[in-house]
Amino acid sequence: MVRRLASEGSWPALSWAIALPEYRIPTEILFVLHQLIDGLTEVFRGSVANNLNDIAKDNR
Repeated sequence: MVRRLASEGSWPALSWAIALPEYRIPTEILFVLHQLIDGLTEVFRGSVANNLNDIAKDNR
């Protein structure tokens, strides 16, 4: 669950909390997501995918 929190809590556009504008530059988020690649399970695969989708939308 800590790994999922790392993914969910670092979304640049949080739907359930205040947006984190300092994370709109994805360098730090991509570092965290890269750490989550090993052991990626079905439990938070969608979370990581949504996070990457938000990053892609903000950085076209």
